[in-house]
Amino acid sequence: MTTLLACLFLLAGASVSLLAAIGVLRLPDFFMRMHAATKAGVAGCGLVLIGVALADGSAATWAKVSIALVFLLLTT
Repeated sequence: MTTLLACLFLLAGASVSLLAAIGVLRLPDFFMRMHAATKAGVAGCGLVLIGVALADGSAATWAKVSIALVFLLLTT
């Protein structure tokens, strides 16, 4: 069950990152492109990190993912 959930999180993160990359290429304004890139950094990477933590399942991995997510949210 956790493998399926991990795969769904990884797929969702990759999809968000792909859509944001397309948005960076296609959007006309600088600020719109910057907004798309920011969303890819937080949502896409966050979902991928959660998927990796679900796939591994150890407490050390969850701690590292939590620190990385907090860092992503603070720097964005």
